[in-house]
Amino acid sequence: MASVEDSALVRDRLDVTLALAAALFGVTAVAQLAADHARAVWIPSAVALVTATVFASACVLIRRRRGLFLLRHTTLWSAAVAALVGVNPFAYMMATGITYPAIGALLTIVAIAALFPAWRVASSIIVVVNVCWIATALAIPPEPGLGTLLLQMGKADALAAMIIITWERTRSRVAGANTLIRQLAVVDDLTGLPNRRGLLERGAELVDQARQADLRIGVGFIDIDGLKQVNDQAGHAAGDDMIRRAAQCLATSATTYGLFVARLAGDEFVVVGSGDAARLWPDPLSALRTALARQGISASIGGSVGDGRATGSFDRLLSEADLAMMADKRSRRSSSAPDRDGGQSSPS
Repeated sequence: MASVEDSALVRDRLDVTLALAAALFGVTAVAQLAADHARAVWIPSAVALVTATVFASACVLIRRRRGLFLLRHTTLWSAAVAALVGVNPFAYMMATGITYPAIGALLTIVAIAALFPAWRVASSIIVVVNVCWIATALAIPPEPGLGTLLLQMGKADALAAMIIITWERTRSRVAGANTLIRQLAVVDDLTGLPNRRGLLERGAELVDQARQADLRIGVGFIDIDGLKQVNDQAGHAAGDDMIRRAAQCLATSATTYGLFVARLAGDEFVVVGSGDAARLWPDPLSALRTALARQGISASIGGSVGDGRATGSFDRLLSEADLAMMADKRSRRSSSAPDRDGGQSSPS
């Protein structure tokens, strides 16, 4: 089965191949019926015309983006179409009793390898074509001799194998490139944590899962204190190191509660938990604050909780957690402000 990731590559390959194949079989059907005077030639001509019609229909569906079922069920439809392709040379030989079109079996083997993206299916069908070809040659002895046809069949199989290997390598490389692009799109390169895009995608998934299972979901917003001062006084490299240490600390500590951690932007991080972790809220946030403090990093932290099926959108929970973080920041600033005697009040 072709994966969704491969569907664009498969579509680009199939629409052109199917169009060319439809034209080839259509011309063959007409020319054969008009110019070939062998007995019962209308039988293989009709088979060729049916094959051309099937190819053309599949091509139209794919071009109009209505053939997604073809891409999702590669094994089923490719087996059916390959059977049509493979039957053409054998239909001619069996109907007319003439063996020279056995060369068509060679083309059939190569066409199957080039056309169908499911290599296991293509290989299996090619084996079947080989068996049918040998059986036909035994029933209707070929003029060049069986040994000659077997040699040519080996060449066709070798070419088909090369085509299949090339196709699989191409698809593997495209899949690898897609995976890398996906990773670059959702991973923060400084910390290795999911970035804003990754957070919003995963957060929406977690909210949907929590809503369906009637579980609580908690969102924590963490703003690291003092990053600007570190950048101004020690340079941005020191600031980046501070962000990396905070990210590592959060990622390590969050595993205790099974929290999802992401870097939203700059010195802002977000944690998300559901089920048991959310029921314990705000204990996980307190644990994260303590873990950061052990690393010499202070942070303003706020949280929000959604309750079961009444949970709002992830954006709403994130906004509520952001507001709670700002309230925590104001409270901490107020508690550390100088008192009237010029001293410092104790932080709460």
